[in-house]
Amino acid sequence: MQRLDIIMVAALAGLGAAAVYTVATRFVIVGQMASGAVGQSVQPRAAAAMAAGEPASARALYQESTAWIVALTWPVYLAVGLLADWYLRLFGGGYASHEARLVVWILVPAMMIGAACGVVDSMLSMAGKTSWQLIDVSISLVVNVGLNLALIPAMGVVGAAIAWSAAVLVNNLVPLAQLWRAFGLHPFGALTRRALLAAGLLFGALPLAAAPFGPLWTLAALGAAAAVWAVALLRYRAGI
Repeated sequence: MQRLDIIMVAALAGLGAAAVYTVATRFVIVGQMASGAVGQSVQPRAAAAMAAGEPASARALYQESTAWIVALTWPVYLAVGLLADWYLRLFGGGYASHEARLVVWILVPAMMIGAACGVVDSMLSMAGKTSWQLIDVSISLVVNVGLNLALIPAMGVVGAAIAWSAAVLVNNLVPLAQLWRAFGLHPFGALTRRALLAAGLLFGALPLAAAPFGPLWTLAALGAAAAVWAVALLRYRAGI
């Protein structure tokens, strides 16, 4: 799931396309690092809660950890999406192509949805459904490979981005549905909803409102949003 698409782009569309695709998708790593760190911290407590038959505690842990994941990742994803050209030029002017921008714009919403699902894989595993987890990941891999084979020859890196986005959605939404239906666990508590709304307004609506005045205004709006966000997280971190 993480690297196979790069190999397939290289094989089916050439090394130049693979280089562009690799650069355009690097922002995903930042979100994965944040999600992985939060997931590692919550797994032991979630496992203990599930083993003790305390679904309310497990639900609270799931929702609180999801709020943190959204708070840490959505600002990055939205900033990269809004300033895609600037992000791509960090790696060299030649990477700021139309196809690379499309890759970013396709992956950003998929990764945001994945972040909003929280540590859904870990929660399914902690609930003792590792076989379900294996099946879900296998389905996602089949979707990824199948769409890559179908789309890369015709669409290049854009096809690879569509394939990865589809696999990410399957790998998050399917286990979320299973977890919700079987155990009544979901990440959309009041805290998560507030994080989603606040991040969307600060890093989405506010910079979009400034966008007509030029990219520097968008950057300034994102900078102001980041300052407000950092203060808010520091102030309320204990409560979260």
